[in-house]
Amino acid sequence: YSPEQLSILFGLIAALRSNPANAALTVEELFANASHALELLPAELEGPRSHAELYCFMAQNRLGGAMAVAEEIEHLHQARAGMPVDVRSCRLLLALGDAYYHLADLPAMERTARALIHAGEEAGRPLFEGWGRFGLGWVHYQRNDLTAAMEQFNMVNAQRDLCHSRTVLDSLSGLALALSAAGRQDEAATVVENLRAYIEEHDLVQMRVFADALAIQIWPEQAVHAHLGAFIQNVESQVVVGLVVLPVLAALRGYLAAGDTDSLDRAAAVLRTCGAIADRSGTVRRQVEIGALTARFHWMQENSTAALDSLRECVLLAASGGALRLVADVGPVLDPLLHALQDEGVAPAYVAELRSILSATHGQSSDLPVQVGKPVPIHLSSPPEIDLTNREMEVLLLLVDRLTNKEIAQRLTVSPRTVQKHTISLYQKLDAKNRRHAVLRAREIGVLA
Repeated sequence: YSPEQLSILFGLIAALRSNPANAALTVEELFANASHALELLPAELEGPRSHAELYCFMAQNRLGGAMAVAEEIEHLHQARAGMPVDVRSCRLLLALGDAYYHLADLPAMERTARALIHAGEEAGRPLFEGWGRFGLGWVHYQRNDLTAAMEQFNMVNAQRDLCHSRTVLDSLSGLALALSAAGRQDEAATVVENLRAYIEEHDLVQMRVFADALAIQIWPEQAVHAHLGAFIQNVESQVVVGLVVLPVLAALRGYLAAGDTDSLDRAAAVLRTCGAIADRSGTVRRQVEIGALTARFHWMQENSTAALDSLRECVLLAASGGALRLVADVGPVLDPLLHALQDEGVAPAYVAELRSILSATHGQSSDLPVQVGKPVPIHLSSPPEIDLTNREMEVLLLLVDRLTNKEIAQRLTVSPRTVQKHTISLYQKLDAKNRRHAVLRAREIGVLA
C-alpha cells in the first residue's frame, strides 16, 4: 500500500475502534481512537469522518466535557446554516442531543430532539428520527407528561425495524417506566416482557441484564438478593453510559427496598463508587439520580442531616434543567425532606412540582392506548448458555491459576498465538474484557464452580 492508502486504512481501523459499543476499551481509549481517526482520514471520506466525529464528541461527553461539546456543535451548526441536511448534520445533532442528555438540560434537549426528528425526516433517515423521538419522549417523561412520553416511545416501537436497537431498548424502557408511573402496572410488565422478546429476537444476549434491571427498577421489592451481585459489574462503564436504566442502580434500588443491615451496607458501597464516578465524569443526569438515592439511603439510616444535605445538592443541580422524574422515581420517602427544602426556600417551583408528583398515588393517569399485548408475570432471565470448546475450557481453567499465555502454551503444548486465539474467543463468549473478568463471568453464570 502507498502511504496515503495506509493512512486511510489505519484511520478506518481507529474509527471502528472508537465505537462506544467497544466495551473492551475505556472512554479515554475510545476518545483517543476517534481523535486519531479524524487526524488520518481525508475530508472526502465524509461518512467515516462523521462517524469518528460523533464518537469523539460522545466520548468527550462522558469525560466531563458535555458543556464544551454542546458549545462547539452549536458553533458548527451556525457555520453550516443554509447547507442541505446530510448524514453529518444528523450525526452532529445526535451528538448535541447526547450532550444535553448528560447535562439533563430539558429545554435544550427538547429543541435538539425536534431538530433531529426534522433532519431525519428531511434526509430520509428514520434511524435519526428514532433517536430524536426517544429524546423527546425522555424529556416528556422527566416533565411527568406521561401521555406525551408514551406517544413518542410508542412511535419508536412502531418503527423498531427502522431504528437503532439502542433506541428501541431505551424507548421500551421509557415506556415501561411511564406506564408504571401512571399506575398501569400490568401493561408495564408486558412491555418488560416485550423488551425481553426483542432482545432474544435480535440476539442481543449481552443486553438481557438490562431487561432484568428494568423489572427491578420498577418493582424493587421483587429483587432477589442473590441475583443483585451480578448487576454490579463494570460499574465505571455503566455509570457513564447513556442507557435509561442501569443494572448497578437497579441493584441499589433492590438493596434499599430490602432495607436490612447487610443490604444497606451493600448499598453504601455502591453509592460511594457510583457517586465518585458520576462526579468525575460530570454526568449531571447520573449525579441527580444518585444524589436522590443517596438522600433516601441516609434517611433510612436515620441521618436526617446527611439526607437533607444530599437532596439539597441534588435539587439545586437538577432544578435548572427541569428533570423531575430522576428524583421523583426514588419514591415518596423523599417527601418529608422536600417539605424541609420547601421551608428553606430551595428551588421553590421545582420542589413544589416534585411534591405534587409524589402526592399523587399513581402520578398522572393516561388514557393513551399502548401498543402492547396481554400482561405476563415478571421473571429474571435465565443465565445465558455458553458453548465452550474443550480447549477453551482447558484455557479457562488455567486462567483461574493466573498463568501467562506462555505458561498456558507450555502446559497444553501449543503455541502462545493459539492460546491468545482461545482467550479472545473466551472474552467474546463470556462478554468479558480481560482474564480476571472472564473468570468472574464464568463463575457468575455457572461455567465454573
